[in-house]
Amino acid sequence: MSKITARNASIYLDSVAGACTSLTVELNQITLRLSNAAPEISPFGNTTVQRLVGGIVDYELSCNGYSGTGAAELDAFLNDLKGSSTVWVFGPSGSTASGVAYSACGVLLDYDMGFTTNDAATMTFRVRPFSGSINRTQEFLWAGQWR
Repeated sequence: MSKITARNASIYLDSVAGACTSLTVELNQITLRLSNAAPEISPFGNTTVQRLVGGIVDYELSCNGYSGTGAAELDAFLNDLKGSSTVWVFGPSGSTASGVAYSACGVLLDYDMGFTTNDAATMTFRVRPFSGSINRTQEFLWAGQWR
C-alpha cells in the first residue's frame, strides 16, 4: 500500500473565463467527502433496517486557505466564480503523472472569510455537484486533458 504526504496536494479550478487555475499555493487544507445514498426501505413488521443500494452518488469538496484581496488572489477568483459551475481536479499526492486524481463539474456554493486580530485572514469554500459524476483516474491529467 502506497502512503502519501499531504504537503504535495494540488487543486485546479476553471475560472469563469474557462482558464484552468491552480489554487494550490493559496490553500492549506483540502477535504473531499464522497457519499452514496442508501435510502431505508424497511417495511412494517421488520426488526432490522433494510437499505436500497446503488443510490445517488454525492460529493463535497471543501478547501481552506489564506485570504488575499488582490486582483489575482483567492478572494477575487472565488467572488467571480460564486454561483457558477466549474470543472475541478484534485491530486492528493500532487500533480504527478502517476498520481491519483479526482475531477468533476461542480458549483461553488459558498465561501467564508475569517479575520482575527494577530492572525492571518482565512478563507473556506465548498464545491458541490453540478452535473455528471465524479471521476477517479490513476494519473493526474493536466489542464485541457481532463475536460
